[in-house]
Amino acid sequence: MIYFPYFIDVFQRALTSKFRTGKWHVLSIYSRKFRRDDIHLSVSSECTLFKKTHPGGIYNPPRNAFDLYTPRFVKGKGKDKMGMCPICIEDVERGGEGKKVWLAMKFSAYNYHMQYSHGISASSSMPFSPPLAFRMTSRASNHKSEKTTMKEGKCHKCMKWVPVEGIKDVEVKVKELFWWKHAAACHSSTVIEGETDVFEDDEVYTKLKALGPVAETLTRKR
Repeated sequence: MIYFPYFIDVFQRALTSKFRTGKWHVLSIYSRKFRRDDIHLSVSSECTLFKKTHPGGIYNPPRNAFDLYTPRFVKGKGKDKMGMCPICIEDVERGGEGKKVWLAMKFSAYNYHMQYSHGISASSSMPFSPPLAFRMTSRASNHKSEKTTMKEGKCHKCMKWVPVEGIKDVEVKVKELFWWKHAAACHSSTVIEGETDVFEDDEVYTKLKALGPVAETLTRKR
């Protein structure tokens, strides 16, 4: 996954009544637009439809075709069961890493990866909502490597101001991690009122929408 520098002006645009996230090639953190995955549909002809080679494992029907969380392919059983990340498998130009990433499902490795590497909610199967607003607060630094100011984001669910960065003045691999951890614990399946349009309106999305109710309502047996 490629992480991009964040820009406050992009954050502010995310606060409009109709929420629009950034396109994959100009992403800011927290707010992203996802491309609907080429090979991950909830219909039996998913590989044929998009001319993709089967990646291996057993097909695992998602909640619906627009479910970003559920692994479309799994392998193994019991404690050895693994799921393939549906985002990492995508080509780099579509926001993925172009590789198969298999993660253990029994011991939450898959869940951790999806929530804290991609910001996808296990409850809603959609991206976590970004903060409603941002502010900078001062703090007493106990060490020269610590920050004297902290960026905080306001949560739409609990309405609290939450730190969206660590106290150490160092570069972090996943800048969104601090917010996503709060979101995973607090948001459940809720989103900001009026938040919509999280998918890139590309050829894949168009084909999926053309499938009609089958793509949107087909659910897996539980």
